[in-house]
Amino acid sequence: MFSMLRLFVFDLLPAEARHVGIRLLFSLVNNLQAYGGKTKYVKWAWDEGVGLSASNDSFFFDPSIRLYFKNYVKTILTRKNTITRVVYHDDPTFFGWELINEPHCITDASGDTLQVTHLFYAFVLQFYNYLI
Repeated sequence: MFSMLRLFVFDLLPAEARHVGIRLLFSLVNNLQAYGGKTKYVKWAWDEGVGLSASNDSFFFDPSIRLYFKNYVKTILTRKNTITRVVYHDDPTFFGWELINEPHCITDASGDTLQVTHLFYAFVLQFYNYLI
């Protein structure tokens, strides 16, 4: 699922940022389809036959998709940068981690899915150990 070449190329970004004194905010997934984002996770689950819905919003509630995303977050944040030799979640070059950029759940006009409800709280808690 993870391309070692892409991960190595990605290692260049924080290494260079550190070198020139820039701090980074890392967005772990984008809401927008143009950048892959949550739509990719929904498509992967749907193509594998394990997705509950082809709706883009199933990213927030489908257990299979949440597991895909959790594995991705764990892989990135526990990865040791091949250039700096620093584990990503310990790298001071990153001043923050954004679970999702501009989250929207258009099928929920009430906004409850993305409010601090038990569902969204459970979603965020899955990543707590990797973010601290």
